[in-house]
Amino acid sequence: MVLLDLLSRRWTLRLLWELRDARVATFAHCAPIWKRRCRRPILNARLKDLRAAGLVEAGSAGYLWSESGGQLPCTAGALGKWADGWARTLGRRVGDRGRKLSFTTGRN
Repeated sequence: MVLLDLLSRRWTLRLLWELRDARVATFAHCAPIWKRRCRRPILNARLKDLRAAGLVEAGSAGYLWSESGGQLPCTAGALGKWADGWARTLGRRVGDRGRKLSFTTGRN
């Protein structure tokens, strides 16, 4: 899925977190938060990616969710609920078999 590829890019979720609760984030607002961890070119690239995908818009006050992008947090919440149930199922499987599941090789 294209969305999962976009969201899995380094710093993308952190950037979207700054837009939570319909806040507006400016480049100047975001940059100091990560000044030691995320370089400006990476932050700029992520903002460009999110704008190109139509998830974020650049307004006069700064960056904010687009109309369609603003629906993403609700959708992610549903995915989170599903993942919680899935994780509980995995916990039972690990406990029942006494070994961890391997997702990297596709074998248990």
